[in-house]
Amino acid sequence: MKVFSVFFFLLLTILCTGCQKNEKDEVLKVCVNEEQAMNAQALIEGWVKKNPEQEAELVIIPQDDSLEEAKITEILTEIMSGGGPDVFLINCDSVGTPQKEAPRIFEDPEKSMNTDIFLPLDEYMEKAEYMDTSEWNQVILESGRTEKGQVVLPIRYQYYVCQFPKTDSENTKEFPRSWDELEARKEKFMDLGLNLSTAFPYIFGEVVDYHQKEMILSEEELMKRAEEAFQYTKMTWESEQNIAQGKFYRGIISEHILAGLSADKTSVWRAFPNVNGGVTAIVSMYAAINSNTENPERAFSLLDFLFSEEVMSGRGFKEDEKMVGTGAVFTSIFGITVNDKIFVEQNQGATWLEDILEINSKITDVRYNSGLEWELFNLPNQLYDPGKKDGEMKDSEDREQAVQQTYARMNMILAE
Repeated sequence: MKVFSVFFFLLLTILCTGCQKNEKDEVLKVCVNEEQAMNAQALIEGWVKKNPEQEAELVIIPQDDSLEEAKITEILTEIMSGGGPDVFLINCDSVGTPQKEAPRIFEDPEKSMNTDIFLPLDEYMEKAEYMDTSEWNQVILESGRTEKGQVVLPIRYQYYVCQFPKTDSENTKEFPRSWDELEARKEKFMDLGLNLSTAFPYIFGEVVDYHQKEMILSEEELMKRAEEAFQYTKMTWESEQNIAQGKFYRGIISEHILAGLSADKTSVWRAFPNVNGGVTAIVSMYAAINSNTENPERAFSLLDFLFSEEVMSGRGFKEDEKMVGTGAVFTSIFGITVNDKIFVEQNQGATWLEDILEINSKITDVRYNSGLEWELFNLPNQLYDPGKKDGEMKDSEDREQAVQQTYARMNMILAE
């Protein structure tokens, strides 16, 4: 009897240990960049208050460069081993600086979409309790879809805009519909004052065919567009000096920038056109679920909560006489919300709203910040000759070499 009691005690201990392990494994892990950790924590807290049986914790990618790279390596190793965080809330608003490319957990999000890293979400979206994607910008939403289904949900996006005074009727009414038209009529639009590096990536539409795993953009076109953009920017240098003094805005748009101009009745807005006769947008923040997760329903429940109108608008849910999820709106610095309905509701009366909605309707191409984008961003800097004054270009042979090297690196990134 004593032997049986000891055996029973040991068996109970083992079972309880197993239960404790399973309970610990049930904690949903949410990967997020450090600059968004506060919003992500508010998201988790709101989700848990609305779903008391749930538990989640953040896996934070630090902002410090050395720590960031080490953490990214750690997470990627876990993913390759069949583990890793359950949910990804990734900010990719910046390509970096001319001196240093920004580290990313997924070097090329679009390339990752076409692997088995992310879980297809369609069957979960069909049963969503809160998420209503019919109110979203559909072109932006579709950018997260592959042959396997919707694998990424965009949160925010950006594009390049030009601000004009309303008195400048020629520039506003006859604004070019494509980059080729703009380049052909460049003398008429000398006062755009484009920032060459920032605007250059937005000249192009799709750059890569990720299904075929090959470049759409040719080396010859890259050289042609680089020369056109540089010469155009050089012509508008004087206007750019005025813009630098705060006269007009030319740059990447975000709700944060627009909020400071909501009462401005003297300006109109036009988007920088691409080669396809439309507008190129770049997704600056997105959400996805790890295909390795053992808790897909719970992981999607968190995303369903995130993409509810209550959370995306900042209104929150009322729970036990308190509002939850109100601090989970990911910052407007990183672009425009994918939810068109919320964007319109929150900006009723803004003088720029009609212009921005028109631009949004002209988006034809969508990309994600990646190493490829950094190469496009950095190429114009490679064409300048630092030894010459007034921002002159390098000699023809050196320019050609710079484009060849950039294009070769882009192909290497795609092949990795």
